[in-house]
Amino acid sequence: MTTKTLDRKLSRFARRFGVSSVSYREHWVYNPANNTISYDIWSCPQDDEKHIEFLNQRYNTDISPWYFIFSFLHEVGHRVTLPTLSNSQEWFEIGSRLELLPLIKDDNLRDQLYWRLPAEDMANKWAISYILENQKKCWKFQRKCGKILNKIYKSLPTE
Repeated sequence: MTTKTLDRKLSRFARRFGVSSVSYREHWVYNPANNTISYDIWSCPQDDEKHIEFLNQRYNTDISPWYFIFSFLHEVGHRVTLPTLSNSQEWFEIGSRLELLPLIKDDNLRDQLYWRLPAEDMANKWAISYILENQKKCWKFQRKCGKILNKIYKSLPTE
C-alpha cells in the first residue's frame, strides 16, 4: 500500500477547512502559498515523547493518544488561524525568531522558542480545541488513519 490512500483520506477531511490537498512529503508543514499540507509517517519516538510532554504541560491536557491526528490538525490549524496573524509586528517576530533558531545549540531551548511562536501556539490551541470538542469523530478518524498506516508499514520490505 502506498501513502496515496492516506493522502486521499486526509485531503477529504482537510477540505472542510479550506485546505486544497494533503500529501506525504517526509515533514509536517502547511504551505499557505499553495494551501496544501505535507505530512510525515516516520517520526522519532524520543522526539514525539518530548513534544507530547511539552504539549501536555503547556496546554494542561493529555495529547498522548492523539499524536498523529494532533500533528495533522495542527497543520489544519495553521490554515484556520492564519488570517488572525495580520499584524505586521507578529510576522516580524516570527521571522526574527525563525532566523535565530538554527543558531541555538540547545535542542530543548530551540524547541521551546519555536513552539511559542504565535502561529505555532495558535495552531496548537486550535488542534487541541478541535480534538476536545470532537473526540468521537477524532477517535474514528484516527482509527481509520491508523489502519492505513499499519498497512503501509507492513507493505515495506524488511531487512
